[in-house]
Amino acid sequence: AARLGGWADYEAGLGGLFKLDGEYLAFPYNIETLVVFANMKNAEAEGIDLNTPVELDTITDPSHILLPVFDAWFGVALTNSADIALLKEAGDGFESDLTTDWASLDSAKKAALTVLYDYWKLNYDKNTTLFDPDAGWGYISDKFTSGETGVLRIGGPWETGEMREKTDDGADLGIYPIGQITVAGQPLRHWQGGWGLAINPRIEENSAQVALAQAMIGEIVNPAYAVDLFKATGKILENVTAVDYEASDLDAIDKKVIAAVIDSFHVSPGRPLFQQFGPVWDTWKNAILSWNSVVPADVEAAYGELKASFDAMMADLK
Repeated sequence: AARLGGWADYEAGLGGLFKLDGEYLAFPYNIETLVVFANMKNAEAEGIDLNTPVELDTITDPSHILLPVFDAWFGVALTNSADIALLKEAGDGFESDLTTDWASLDSAKKAALTVLYDYWKLNYDKNTTLFDPDAGWGYISDKFTSGETGVLRIGGPWETGEMREKTDDGADLGIYPIGQITVAGQPLRHWQGGWGLAINPRIEENSAQVALAQAMIGEIVNPAYAVDLFKATGKILENVTAVDYEASDLDAIDKKVIAAVIDSFHVSPGRPLFQQFGPVWDTWKNAILSWNSVVPADVEAAYGELKASFDAMMADLK
């Protein structure tokens, strides 16, 4: 890291996330997080002002903000906005904020969960298919197409090609950091995610092979080749600034995506890497989708479904 340069604080990003029991398991390769894609043509037609962030709780047409929050990969952008931990390490074990009684939740967490419930209720009342785990993805894709009513959605930089297709080859495409959408006044935040490069432990006793592997990693993540790497793989290096990418010959959309990813990455918490997080995905999904059949009358009843699911998950973890 010192030889390649570019890190103001190596431990604050992927470097620290890849550190376990004092040892680094990998060297940072690329950063990944979610950003906001906008259909500017639809925004103008629908009267949505994108000069300032758009609050999820203010929309009256559910297609104006298309969030598949039943999927925890996207749902955590909402929960992270209020520092709601779906599962976190606590001493020698784990705990979840979603096992807390409703009355004991702090006001920020209650506010975010209320917006989540109201967003589900808006879609339920309008009879959309957004909260359908099969049809929801097609609904989002269709609504985001130019000429429809979809305005904002969140996604990763790997989805840029699809976003271009839906927005007249990018002519109508806007790209923003993830905080362009707010929940109860707080910006969405996803995770600091990414890939790492590691040396096969079977060669650790061969100094020549280790040196070759280290040199190869150094070439892959060399800031001097960052633009070529992005063109070939779509990977964004952690140790290269948005200013450096902006000065390159990449096209305007790619530059905007990179800048939004870097901005969103730095405001987001680290992605949980412990294996016990695995059950969270289905626990969250099944609890949110249960609202479609239970039809809770208010947010407290809806939260009861969430809490019951996470109580059961935590019991299994013990």
